[in-house]
Amino acid sequence: MNKKLIIFDIDGTLTNTNEVDHQSFIKSYADLYDVHVNESIWEQCEHYTDTGIASYIFESKIGRPIGPVDIRKIKNKMLDNLLHFMEAEQNAFNEVAGANDFIELLKKNNQYEIAIATGCWEATAHLKLNIAGIDYEDLPLANCDHHISRAGIIEKAIELAKEKNTQHTFDKIIYFGDGIWDVKSTDALQIPLIGIDCKKTNVLSNAGVKTVFNDYKNTAAILKAIESF
Repeated sequence: MNKKLIIFDIDGTLTNTNEVDHQSFIKSYADLYDVHVNESIWEQCEHYTDTGIASYIFESKIGRPIGPVDIRKIKNKMLDNLLHFMEAEQNAFNEVAGANDFIELLKKNNQYEIAIATGCWEATAHLKLNIAGIDYEDLPLANCDHHISRAGIIEKAIELAKEKNTQHTFDKIIYFGDGIWDVKSTDALQIPLIGIDCKKTNVLSNAGVKTVFNDYKNTAAILKAIESF
């Protein structure tokens, strides 16, 4: 039986966590290394993932390659900072409206399989999904512990989904994402992209993405878009 594989990013796509994620990331470097960065550094990185950004900060600001001990320290500090922000403002971890209901709808339809491909580390991915109330149990989840690049993470999600569904093939793979990095990665992999613009920035539309939704409330329209590819 042929199925469609639907892959979701997390930050800005399933959860409204881009802002709190960036704040936690910036605070982690200030706390651990007294290195002060701002969000403009994201645009200078070759790979828009936690590992990619961390590697760039170490090379450009600290003056040495990042090592496994550093990554472990940053992951732990990120988790601490995210939990601190959650205690201060749990609304910063809300799902994008209708996200969990839409995933549950897809789960009930045997035409679809679901996977997650995120640029964050596995531990922080789990934390954000859990706080937002996204039921990701049993879903393949690829992250930057698997690969430094966004395209590599998407490819890993596809690999994990195929391992889970050995009796099926995917006649179409569709990715849901929110950023320019998602546009670049899906273009490189020649995978259709459905944009999620929960902050209504028009960044994706301005980048030429034809199919963009602000949330998951209009399930009929989103399903129609999926079937149009």
